[in-house]
Amino acid sequence: DDLDDIFADEVRKDVSQSSTDRRETQRAITEHERLSAQLDNCRYCFDSPKMDKSLMVSMGEQVYLALPWHIGMQSGHCIISTTQHISCCTQLDEDTWSEMNDFRKALTRMFAAQKKDVVFFEIATRLSRRPHLSIHCVPIPDEQAEMAPFYFKKAVEESELEWSVNKQLVSLGRDGKGLRNCIPKGLPY
Repeated sequence: DDLDDIFADEVRKDVSQSSTDRRETQRAITEHERLSAQLDNCRYCFDSPKMDKSLMVSMGEQVYLALPWHIGMQSGHCIISTTQHISCCTQLDEDTWSEMNDFRKALTRMFAAQKKDVVFFEIATRLSRRPHLSIHCVPIPDEQAEMAPFYFKKAVEESELEWSVNKQLVSLGRDGKGLRNCIPKGLPY
């Protein structure tokens, strides 16, 4: 009796292991097909046929500057993005992060020459859907630059339900703490 039970358990384990393997293989294939479809339809991926290359302004090794494909928030609104499909800044490698900061510094200097300040923002939500990184650069007149942090803080604090899962506002300040040091990798922000 015990020998029959042991044999039946072994057969059951083999069947369940093979079905688990098949399920895992099918899940991997489905995930790969979904990722391929996302990359083919991404407006920001450099190799995607959906990307409008006529909107490109400047190209680096891993980062590019482009005009938005939608109506901009202000005249001069532009987008910094990566040529490779990366979901958010916390997932960038050091070289790409450095190049992105060089673009930000250059834009800040350019708008400062026009007597404008600039606001950079990135929204990294729904990371499981693998969105493409896009940092928006919106110039604002110097007169409004002093009050801009207060307006943003107020708007974020008033958007209760949308950001209620995590801490609503993380102050990066000017003390050297950067985005990548304040927000854990893979956390939506």
